Amino acid sequence: MRIARIIEYFPPHVGGMERHGLILSQEQVKLGYSVDVFIGYGNDRSGSTQIKADQRGNNNLLYEDATYKIRGACFKIWKQFRGGFNEKIIEKALMNELIDAGLKVESQKRQDIIYNNQKVGTQIFDIIVDDAILIELKSIPFLLREQKNQFWSYLKNSPYKLGLLINFGNKLEIERRIFDQARFPHKSAINPHKSASMGIYRMPLQFLPIYSKTRRFWFNVWAYFAVKRQHKKNPYDIIHLHGDFVEAYFGGKLAKKLSIPAVLTIHAGLNKKFLKPKNAKYFSNINKIICVSDEIKQDLENINVAGTKLEVISSGIYLKDFENKNQEEIQKINKQYSKPIIISVGVLRKSKGQIYLIGAFKKLKSNFNSATLLLIGDGPDKKYLESQTKEIPGIYFLGRQENDRIIKHLYASDIFVLPSINNPNDREGTPTVIMEAMAAGLPVVATKVGGSPALIKDGKNGFLVDSSSSLAIAEAVANILNNNEIRLKMSKQNLEDIRQKDWRIITKLVVQVYESVL
Repeated sequence: MRIARIIEYFPPHVGGMERHGLILSQEQVKLGYSVDVFIGYGNDRSGSTQIKADQRGNNNLLYEDATYKIRGACFKIWKQFRGGFNEKIIEKALMNELIDAGLKVESQKRQDIIYNNQKVGTQIFDIIVDDAILIELKSIPFLLREQKNQFWSYLKNSPYKLGLLINFGNKLEIERRIFDQARFPHKSAINPHKSASMGIYRMPLQFLPIYSKTRRFWFNVWAYFAVKRQHKKNPYDIIHLHGDFVEAYFGGKLAKKLSIPAVLTIHAGLNKKFLKPKNAKYFSNINKIICVSDEIKQDLENINVAGTKLEVISSGIYLKDFENKNQEEIQKINKQYSKPIIISVGVLRKSKGQIYLIGAFKKLKSNFNSATLLLIGDGPDKKYLESQTKEIPGIYFLGRQENDRIIKHLYASDIFVLPSINNPNDREGTPTVIMEAMAAGLPVVATKVGGSPALIKDGKNGFLVDSSSSLAIAEAVANILNNNEIRLKMSKQNLEDIRQKDWRIITKLVVQVYESVL
């Protein structure tokens, strides 16, 4: 199956929808599908980066964790070097990154070549990772077929099953190959052209203001023609859009033009002023709509969008990200702050309601004088929120953090709070940060907004409170802090409930939606 994904914002731009689009694409590649992602803002890896993936019987990548660490290190190095250095410099930089990632690394490992029981030469491998993965490095404009075939021969005649041919050229190319004679005894090679892949294409109009209506319009126009152009070269089976009315309009027309089905995922609550029966027509060419919350589904049914088009599938998280915790780093974070530690993660803007959490924290300080509030995220309201905390000790604005750092801060904390409010123009979907807090075993206090009630069952794994109420938030947090039995019960329940939100399960549900319209 070939999938065209249209999503305006993409990592490293931080946000729930952006991470959703990236992870869903990666998981679909692991299931053996080819995905082209058309983005308006984010990292396009300078073109259509191709990531070859082997499809195994259990739908996992061979040496999956090590592979993702290697790929992440390569992207980091390429972003800085951009193909401007030779293989030796890149090799040293990559080895340092992989060692820092906890991988076992060997450089310039030699293997004797035997012919008729005699040594006739020596093969030298650039890098071997965890005694299992062979890496060959290049720093040339682009890889040629002959070089890919030569690497394939190296792998076949080596003791390793997995090989990565990595070129730091005009774009970062990662060619992933497997060879397992035990699994394929009658074949000299696995056809490399049958591997799944992910390509990323970025809109060229980067001068347009971020989040503007103008940018959104031109992104959808560009995506329409970009997908159409790529479809002519190598046809897609389905288009997956991420957005709402605007994306449904452009994407639906594109799907109709190409005579292929379209699926739309709506990540956040819909703007109330557009929820009118006459606007149901925007979804007329969309075959299925994935709503991340029951609230979104209800809104669409209320404007007469057919219920048969609607599916509720939330975002997910990688539960493996919460395994093998680095207790030393977590304790280091924990010791920086006085206890108890309350944490909230989200863009600093009005709809996220941080001002009410700050008000709640001020009330809590009278009974919990040593309490700390950590606010992770950045946004347009940062200066305003900082100005409101000058007289309140114990509040720290930590800015934007990478996902692994967010997870460590969650583990170092005692309670998670999401104080989102009902904003008609910017409504909450199903918050990924709540799921991450659940996976870290934190009791959660959240407002009765968007998809939060689908995750938090009041009194069982957290407390649901009215939005825009500092008093309600303060009372719920105090209830947990004053009762260790409640805190432990909620922690245990969250660790149990979150199991069904792993990305592998969510991805298969999305694929089932595809299959229903193909």
